[in-house]
Order: sequence, then structure tokens, then C-alpha cells
Amino acid sequence: MAWRIGVDIGGTFTDVVLAGPEGVHIGKGLSVPGDPSAGAISVVSQLLESRSIDPADVTHVVHGTTVTTNALLTGADDRVGLLTTQGFGQILHLARS
Repeated sequence: MAWRIGVDIGGTFTDVVLAGPEGVHIGKGLSVPGDPSAGAISVVSQLLESRSIDPADVTHVVHGTTVTTNALLTGADDRVGLLTTQGFGQILHLARS
């Protein structure tokens, strides 16, 4: 069975969507500012365990975050980086068009 996971790490909460042959399931937990991966792993683990899903059955994981966006909007952090693959260096310029 193929399952897909979507993770959104925010400043306060981490949201997870688990989609597969038995439907769509949603999990939510507190984000861990010092280690965002810890909050994500915790929510994903709880969701898989509560549905008795073997992690080996997960075929796709998609990740998004609003942490950087929120930092930019509030001016809370002045160190931000953007990594892109070759050919996508103009992505910020295109987004503002």
C-alpha cells in the first residue's frame, strides 16, 4: 500500500496530512523552534502508529514551511537564504510579477 505524507512546519504548530488507500488523515502538534524536524517526526510517528501504518509503506513526503515567511514578514530574523536548482535563480523576481 502506498501512502503519501505532507508536512507543514509553522512557528507554533506542525501539521501533517497522511493520504493513501484508506483515506486522508490529519495530525497536528507543537513545533520545536530549536529543531523543527523533531516536531515533524513526532507528529508523523504518532499518525503512522495510530493508523498501524508501516513507515516502509510511505512512498512520498512533501515538506513546506511558513517559518521563513513569518520571519520575513515580522522582521524577526535578518539571516535568510534561498536555495534553488539550476535555472530557477529568478524565482523571487517571478513571484513578484
